[in-house]
Amino acid sequence: MKVSRILNHPKLRPIVLPIVHIVETITAPFISEEIFAKRVNSYFDLEANRMGNENHLHHNANPYLKTIGYGPVMLDAGRFQGKRALDFGCGGGRNLINMAKLGIFDRVDGCDISEKNLEMASRNAQQEGISTSTFTKTDGLSAKVPSKYSFIFSTIVIQHIPSRKVRNQILSDLLAALESDGLLVFQMGYGGGLHRKKNSISYRRNLLSALETNGRRDVRITNPLQILDDLQKLGAKEINYFITPSFADSHPQWIWLHVTK
Repeated sequence: MKVSRILNHPKLRPIVLPIVHIVETITAPFISEEIFAKRVNSYFDLEANRMGNENHLHHNANPYLKTIGYGPVMLDAGRFQGKRALDFGCGGGRNLINMAKLGIFDRVDGCDISEKNLEMASRNAQQEGISTSTFTKTDGLSAKVPSKYSFIFSTIVIQHIPSRKVRNQILSDLLAALESDGLLVFQMGYGGGLHRKKNSISYRRNLLSALETNGRRDVRITNPLQILDDLQKLGAKEINYFITPSFADSHPQWIWLHVTK
């Protein structure tokens, strides 16, 4: 497996944070993965109208969204021309719409745990003149999708999954959904010690309290090797990673990962 850390711009250099050991005292009752998924589904169904209307549009101002997020597609358009892309955890469809407007992909699809989010994403896409997208509901424990994709994108999603087991199953499914020359790009929260996000949990925990997801119990990465090791075990062939400031988020930094299998 080839791993690269790309630091070709001064703004991509990480902030040096002090190493502070803090003992976590988070406790939560045991619930099954199935109950976890149902509660997450219910939460996002209730939030769908607000999220669909707001659609996190302020995140489009993130300077790293195009350079790191969509950058590989924009810089190598021929590789992705006329192929299909997927927005995992599409919410109201913001990234799906952004990727479709690049004019490179034949089709950009979306998947989400919430049926109501998918309805809002479809509505928002159609309002932007995008009518070819298909939408798939996932179960919150996996990422089974009916097609193969040359590009899979996910941001402000996987960091909200406080179970390492569930995250790894989802990442495994996303890698399986890639075409042979495909690329997976996703983002997670980064940073620990005194600068860690409040109420975030350590990377290796399997916390299944759905009432504490979507920012209330984000997972944090404090060392790139944590996620790199899991991706290697899941079959990743090459990984490039970038550490940037976070955007409209209380994690001190973000880590972006470009993964091929």
